[in-house]
Amino acid sequence: GCDFESCRFCGSKPHLPLTCSEVEHDLEQTNHRTKMEEAMTAARLRVCEDCGKHYFKTSGCNRVQCACGALLCYVCGNKIDGYGHFCQQAHCNHECCGKCLLYSDSVEDDSRAVEKAGLKFIYQGLSDDGALEAYMAEFA
Repeated sequence: GCDFESCRFCGSKPHLPLTCSEVEHDLEQTNHRTKMEEAMTAARLRVCEDCGKHYFKTSGCNRVQCACGALLCYVCGNKIDGYGHFCQQAHCNHECCGKCLLYSDSVEDDSRAVEKAGLKFIYQGLSDDGALEAYMAEFA
């Protein structure tokens, strides 16, 4: 023979003492967790509105120029005309002006984007079967 061992009921690799349904449930949870992790990782990347290329910032100001020439705001991801998109006032809390910061912490910006993506994943109902709770329990 080929020396390949499998469960005679479901055909997957041997999984005793787990039942076939327990293995299937674990696989579903893993798939949901993987999808959530992929969504959160993708949130760190920005996409150019003009050419669709992905980019990210490691340092510098939030005015980013894509390889295609488009000017973009790293904070909100929108295409911009120039520096007028950014607040020029010192000590502004940006609640009144509604403008983005010219300089901000890339790590904080990315953390907010990742958190937002995780929440979006949850609210879209992709983890209704308890996959999120199982994922979070791993870190509790």
